[in-house]
Amino acid sequence: MGNETDMEEQRLLRRKKTASEAGNQLLLVEACRKLGEMYNEQGEHEKARTEYKLVANSYRKLKMQMEAGRAYRMIGEQLNMLGEFQKALEYDRKYLDIAKQEKNYVEVQRAYVTVGRTFLMKGQSCEKLEEAMEPLLEAEKAFEKSLKLSRELKCIGRVEQVDMEVRSLLNLGVAKEHQGDLDQAAEYMLKATKLAENNDLAELLHQCYTTSALLFDSKQKNHARALKALSDALEVASRLQNKAAKMCETLIAKADIQIKMGDFQSARQTLKQAYKLRTPVATDAENIEQQLKVLVVICHVEDELIMTGSGDFKRKKQLYERMGDVACKLENYPKAIDYYQKMLECAQLAGEADRDLIPIYVSLYQTYKDNEQYDDALVYLWQEYALIEEDPEEAYKTLSNIADVFEAQKKPWNEVEAIYQ
Repeated sequence: MGNETDMEEQRLLRRKKTASEAGNQLLLVEACRKLGEMYNEQGEHEKARTEYKLVANSYRKLKMQMEAGRAYRMIGEQLNMLGEFQKALEYDRKYLDIAKQEKNYVEVQRAYVTVGRTFLMKGQSCEKLEEAMEPLLEAEKAFEKSLKLSRELKCIGRVEQVDMEVRSLLNLGVAKEHQGDLDQAAEYMLKATKLAENNDLAELLHQCYTTSALLFDSKQKNHARALKALSDALEVASRLQNKAAKMCETLIAKADIQIKMGDFQSARQTLKQAYKLRTPVATDAENIEQQLKVLVVICHVEDELIMTGSGDFKRKKQLYERMGDVACKLENYPKAIDYYQKMLECAQLAGEADRDLIPIYVSLYQTYKDNEQYDDALVYLWQEYALIEEDPEEAYKTLSNIADVFEAQKKPWNEVEAIYQ
């Protein structure tokens, strides 16, 4: 925490103590709510939950039911961030029940979104799709209810109504994406995008484009379509009030895709553009600077590789090794594997054999393991073992690595144990 934030926290804690001692529930609510917001922004969700519980308690004493319900929603949000989804749902449902009792249908709509988001996060946290399907289907049901209500509400302005509808469609798209129904997901996202565009909801439109880009990239593996969506998002971001932050956020996503594609020169240009914008978001600024430094190195090596003679296998081997190491830093494991394979080819063409190749085998099996390609990792582990099995200490290390891969593959314990026999 910075000095200013620290001072603000102390000021609010003093105000909270004074209000509590005086039994002034409204002042206590205000101090606790602001502390909750501060802790939430800092990622201190346990502290934030404590403050929002005090807010809810004060509102109950004041017989302000709807305000207590909104505080329950905030408690649920903190529990979500702590991964306590079942507890979060208890508070989400309290919020929903109060909204229904108060016949506040705007809050009912928001409560369904809140319930849906919790189920969605619960589904996203599951390792296997079969475990995730039940919460994901519950999320879909809640989002469908929120969508229906958003279309029926007559007591609010058109802009707020469309905002609700777009968010519900977008949430349905994300739920469908995680269920594996990519066509339906894309359809919901397209509807949300068109609605946001037609009603000039720029911030939401930016969110629609970036969410769609994630679907196209990570699930459909359609990098070109993802980049197009991010170009559209970038144009929208340039019109937003917080344009530097949003443009940088979009450019980071664009560079990530270019890195996945192995287009390091384009990624460097993209991050240069982001760097010049000077985002106010500290984590993004740090990310841009770190990634840019790595990309400058890999682009330099790439240029050097082009200039190296086709028969200079020793030099090419060194350069491919550097390319592979830098690609690993960028977490582009498929590209790193490609470079290490080329490194191996160059080493063999340069006349290297047997134990000389072990460092390359190590790079290959570690990167295959990082990329969860365990069978491929084992190919190079066994090749290494064949070369060092007469050296007990080295052989034991390699067998330990093989056993680690077996465990990662979730092989039966007797198979893992047999490695050491």
